[in-house]
Amino acid sequence: MLSKIEARVIDTLKNLILPDDWRDKLVANTEKILGDRALEQQITDTKSIIERMDFRWDEGFFLDKEEFLKKRRMLQQMLIGINSTAPGESETTRAIEIWEDFAGYWDSLDDDRDVQKSLIQLLVSRVLVKDNNVVAIILRPDYRIDL
Repeated sequence: MLSKIEARVIDTLKNLILPDDWRDKLVANTEKILGDRALEQQITDTKSIIERMDFRWDEGFFLDKEEFLKKRRMLQQMLIGINSTAPGESETTRAIEIWEDFAGYWDSLDDDRDVQKSLIQLLVSRVLVKDNNVVAIILRPDYRIDL
């Protein structure tokens, strides 16, 4: 169950309207910022999620084999994509795909909190809250769009 704050962040990301030229700006900013460090962190994070999922499967926490296999295949494809492209390219491509269909990505994760958390951490740097209300969402610098 999502908290009020989490629900607001997800709702905001799902309904975000990007400017027409956002792709070009995102690519330019991402290429400036990213390097091998970000790529290595992505690989480490994705492998860690796969390991946790495998552990949950081995311990019987996943009851639906098809659901488990679907999520694991998605993570494996992400890992293959990360490993097979030049530094920066996979991150840029991944960011574009996620921003174009954030709602679809989110909904495909069902209630897998580990993967949902990783998706949010991939995009959001901070959430500013005042009086139990979200007042600002700060995207990771990799994904900033200068208008």
